[in-house]
Amino acid sequence: MRQLDEEGRYRLGAADLLTSKRCVLEGAVPPIAITQEEPVRSYGWVSKGLPTPATGGLYVVEFFGKSDIAILAYIDPFGRVFSTSEASAVPPARTPDLTFARVPQQAAGEELGCVYVHESDGSKKDVAQYRCASGRYALFDSWYDFGPYDMNLTYEDAMARAYLAFVLRPSLGAPSVPERGIGGVFERLKGDKPLTAMRSIVEDARCAEDDPVCKPPALVSCLAHWLTEAGLDKLAGVKDEALRLVRTVRYANTYYLGVEDGEAPITLWAIEAALNRFLLVSEAFGDRASMATEADCARWDAYLLETVAAQRPVMDGPADAPAAERAGEWSVRCAIGAMLERLRLPVRLDASMRFDVEAGAAAFDLKVPGASLMPSWAWREESGWVQASERDRDAQAHRYALHLGLVHSTLRLESDASTSWRGRARTRRRARATKVRESFRASRLRGRSCRRRSLGKRTRRSDASRMRAPATRCRRMRRAGRSSMWRRPKRSRTSTPFRRTSCVCRCRKWSTGRWRTTCASSWAPSDARTCASPFMLRVAAWPKALPTRSCALRARRTPSGSFARRRRRRQSRTTTVR
Repeated sequence: MRQLDEEGRYRLGAADLLTSKRCVLEGAVPPIAITQEEPVRSYGWVSKGLPTPATGGLYVVEFFGKSDIAILAYIDPFGRVFSTSEASAVPPARTPDLTFARVPQQAAGEELGCVYVHESDGSKKDVAQYRCASGRYALFDSWYDFGPYDMNLTYEDAMARAYLAFVLRPSLGAPSVPERGIGGVFERLKGDKPLTAMRSIVEDARCAEDDPVCKPPALVSCLAHWLTEAGLDKLAGVKDEALRLVRTVRYANTYYLGVEDGEAPITLWAIEAALNRFLLVSEAFGDRASMATEADCARWDAYLLETVAAQRPVMDGPADAPAAERAGEWSVRCAIGAMLERLRLPVRLDASMRFDVEAGAAAFDLKVPGASLMPSWAWREESGWVQASERDRDAQAHRYALHLGLVHSTLRLESDASTSWRGRARTRRRARATKVRESFRASRLRGRSCRRRSLGKRTRRSDASRMRAPATRCRRMRRAGRSSMWRRPKRSRTSTPFRRTSCVCRCRKWSTGRWRTTCASSWAPSDARTCASPFMLRVAAWPKALPTRSCALRARRTPSGSFARRRRRRQSRTTTVR
């Protein structure tokens, strides 16, 4: 290999031609303009014939004849490309010009990532996505159209084609490729200069449409046409400081464009409508918004204008509104005002309202958009985009106004159902009934349905003695002819710790001194039967998952005497009801 000049041109010798690996990439750098006449230039990559770092790599080159080449960039094995004009055995110690980076979420059997172009100011731009499966790469989701060379690529071909399209071609005079998809549009609109951002969006879309190898997303092209129709060019002398673009995230989450002083002119209404139509259509398509066609965008745009009345916003008061009495004048106004702010409308309206809550009367004064704010182009299946007639636009504006009136009537009825005195009483009754049910359930679990008896020092025994239970059953079971002794199994090692909580059955002592026992099968375990009256029993602390076949009991009161003590020693286990 011999260097011909200092511009990076080399001549490969006969031995280099035998050992090196060369590949010519067809159509890698298309002409910048259709009418541009320039000699056909051949680009590709070379490996194993030039000096490379110890990690390996290859070079993006331009071919001149059979053996002459010009080095353009170095590609390392780690998905990075460095612009250079000479071969070197030392790896570059600077920021690369283009990188392939994997995304955090990966699917099984393939690798997904993004293609970034690093600008001279230190920023990076996401211009495309790549997918790798079985060692083959595919480039997609980009404004640059690779044509038939966007899939089934090797690592060398994918890196070289991406560098030639996103770095080399713009350096030769072609417009730079914007960020992929429609995410770059929203990023620009977040800035402090709304007019500059919108003008840059329109300019990029026009430049991409003029470039034969660039194809902007259909939704971005629609936004550029909508902004142009709205009169963005008429605001050439207006500065960015005079306007204010806000996205109402806390309410409708749409765009609001206003002026600092005075009332917004009709042109700003049209520009705001173009931004909101773009936002609502992109949300309708979701992740596939960049792949939508012009026909899809046109259909959804018309659908949004015809289905405004289908919305049902959340009826909550504004977050910064002061508290007021329920069903009062102020609360009604706050509720309806909050619902109006949560309406996601493609075209703005101006509404004023008056209420008389006691009389049940409401009045709305609506300033609805006219025919000039309706779309001036319509999509026809047989002919594509056609100019909409004034009659069609006027009819569409009338339908839109009727839908807005229907929405306001619905909001008034919704607010009346929730803020009227009858609705408030119904809400209170429901809340009271719910509270009673919860209190009754909690009292059952705490054992309030059984009278507590104070037994003095006999209740303050050890844990083992408090877990004992008498062997006799209640009076009802004895009448049924059952055995008066429980069969006591061995204590389980995984027994639940006990504490004094509640009685298994709801017992009430009559005036005659007898006991009335009722099995609490509705709230005790399904197999729980009556307890051993006349002794007051207490159940263990109910675990979250109640046992299905046993119910551990223990006695609040135990017999006295030597016989009772011997029986307690024999029966010092947890009684289990089967």
